[in-house]
Amino acid sequence: MYFVLSTEQLALVIDNQIVLLESNGSMIETTAQPFTKLKALTYDNVRDQFVVSDTDQSNDTIYTVQLTKETDIDITPIIRDLPDDVQGLAVDPINDLLYWTDAINRSINYVPLNETSYNSELLFFFEDEYPHAIAIDICKRYLYWTNSQPKNPTIERARLDGSGHEILIDTGIVSPEGIAIDYQSQRLYWSDTRDGSIYGRIESTNLDGKEREIVYEGTHAKPFGLAVDGDVIYWTDINNNALYKLFRSKKMEPEKLITFTKRPMGLVTNNIKIQDYPDCKSLEVAIEKYKEYRKETSTESAPIKEEIQILECLNGGRANRKPLQVPTRLFWHLL
Repeated sequence: MYFVLSTEQLALVIDNQIVLLESNGSMIETTAQPFTKLKALTYDNVRDQFVVSDTDQSNDTIYTVQLTKETDIDITPIIRDLPDDVQGLAVDPINDLLYWTDAINRSINYVPLNETSYNSELLFFFEDEYPHAIAIDICKRYLYWTNSQPKNPTIERARLDGSGHEILIDTGIVSPEGIAIDYQSQRLYWSDTRDGSIYGRIESTNLDGKEREIVYEGTHAKPFGLAVDGDVIYWTDINNNALYKLFRSKKMEPEKLITFTKRPMGLVTNNIKIQDYPDCKSLEVAIEKYKEYRKETSTESAPIKEEIQILECLNGGRANRKPLQVPTRLFWHLL
């Protein structure tokens, strides 16, 4: 049985670990992985698996990761020996594709997850952009990303086949990084580091880049990973090595949920059941197709598993050993 997270729980990557948290910041589990330094994080809705980027000296490798209740871990390398700048990952569960950004080569790429050879394809090559975080609108079939090129930062989008490329925001931003979609409010969120990391800002627009508003602005902050779950916004801050939580509807300061000894990076949280929306019925079809595929291949040999040590807490803390609840299905944002 694979680990999944129930309602109001989070996951983030820090150093070589995937950390599982309650929405109030209390630790559920940390899994010590055979990785070096994890950076980007997303979730595959169909397979209930994490996808991470790991930095090993000068190169990155993208892996799928499935955690099991038997304290095992299934790890599959997807793309090896990438330049050390895979900042964003996102899965399109409808077409079974993984997208990622490569800021060094100034590109957005994708690879089919239902093939064994994992041959990557180029979606965009930019002459003068540094694509950073990405998020997929599963329902309306758009890819959103932040461009952190210092001289011309932007928020952009395109359809998942690369058509309809447009710049949504090109003014009043400095170094946009994290990006997330809130299906409930139909809004786009991004984080922005301003004035040499003196100010950190969270902003929002509708999905067409209009109705812009500042959600939060703080000093000496550098938000990196970003996630939205209903009325709650979460982000990791790599200046303060902390995870923050903010209620959109309440006029109050963000709450620091937990402080780490090292930088917390990519972040994901469960989302409302987006398959209930009229535009998202294709997601339910994709899930059922994968279930049928699993039934057909259930007699094949299981993948090799690597033993890991589990329940390794940060900051000398103690893990909460209560059993994890396994919901019917888990839906995630990229942060």
